[in-house]
Amino acid sequence: DHVVELMLVALGDWEEFQSQVAKRDSQDSGAEQTLAQLRSRWPKLDGLVSLLGSSSSIGLAMERAQLAIRSEANLLIHGPQNVGKTDLCQAIFVGRLENRGLNPVTGQYFPIDLAVLDAELVAGMLEVFQGRLRADQPKIAQQLVLENLHEASAPSIDLLSKFLDSHQNLITVAAISGIGASDLVARNPNWQELLNRVTVHELELPGLSQRREDIAVLAQQFLATACRKADRAMLSISS
Repeated sequence: DHVVELMLVALGDWEEFQSQVAKRDSQDSGAEQTLAQLRSRWPKLDGLVSLLGSSSSIGLAMERAQLAIRSEANLLIHGPQNVGKTDLCQAIFVGRLENRGLNPVTGQYFPIDLAVLDAELVAGMLEVFQGRLRADQPKIAQQLVLENLHEASAPSIDLLSKFLDSHQNLITVAAISGIGASDLVARNPNWQELLNRVTVHELELPGLSQRREDIAVLAQQFLATACRKADRAMLSISS
């Protein structure tokens, strides 16, 4: 008759067992509410783990990311490795298009990794990008992405500065760097000319060592994601 019977045997005090279950359910609900509240703060950046946290530095990065979405200005995103700089850059690009009713699929997101390309190859990549540009597209839909900007050679810096001068009305630029604008200029004054064209919005994503209060929130997010993928009840991390 497709009837299933379940017998639960609890060893110990039944009232205490019920109390622990209720406490666990409350913790799970509280953890989900905390994550939902944090996620709701950036409607155009939904689910972006690199902006998940309650620290002041993440709050500032989130505010600047939202400001970048509402503008057409170039931006510089910097921070150590593995903090989600590329994810944030892509999310801002998509957010800009969606914010203006444009289909993200039609956008031109063109990355150039300056850590692995010499000036000759950079020139070749810029030529390819130039060939893909369309005069009927808004500039926010045609974005040149300079990955590992801090690794760029002096000849590449000169090439990029000249390219941006001649294409500033057709494209936007997003630069991803391991260090900020002031540190780049301190390293070599030749950076100033290029950074004047790139750095309108500057966003910093610090490492977790500088924002330890975000570790618990991120851990809960990763656990929640794992539970959903495994199709099992939500778990929580004890304090």
